[in-house]
Amino acid sequence: MNWKNKNILFATDLSNDCRDAYSYALNIATACQGRITLLHVIVAQPVSLEKRIKNLFGDERYEEIMREHEQDARLILIGKRKESDLVKAALNKLMEDFSSMRPESLLQEDKILVKKGDVTEEIITTAHEQECDLIVLSAHASAPEESYVSKAIQTIIRLSKIPVTIVPPSGIVQL
Repeated sequence: MNWKNKNILFATDLSNDCRDAYSYALNIATACQGRITLLHVIVAQPVSLEKRIKNLFGDERYEEIMREHEQDARLILIGKRKESDLVKAALNKLMEDFSSMRPESLLQEDKILVKKGDVTEEIITTAHEQECDLIVLSAHASAPEESYVSKAIQTIIRLSKIPVTIVPPSGIVQL
């Protein structure tokens, strides 16, 4: 298998546990002269809340309530936009923190994507859209001597048509 110029999708929830996984993805990208797409998914609010409100008041009254609170809705959307900008800034900072690990001669332009939706669905879709060759995810420390692989990660492994690498966090502090 030719690993030259590979595209790697690194999906992160911005937790500290993800730093080791990013370092791993960066090492692979450097070795294969590849590119990393950093992805963070903002979890969408459940549709069930909207459905419950519609069921309670009916479609007409629901629309009236939404019009009355249009200004609040605008502020919420503006807040989500700011949240997206904050996530992009955090991912840029993560790239800066690890920039010394990647020789400039092998440096390729990485992408930062922030999407809203179902985490599993967005990771699988983004890997396909970006023509990625590998997905790198982080396991999370659930106890001092073990790592926890979430249901989302298990689903991604099951649904992905490309390899998925799970990186356990290191440096767990024992109490």
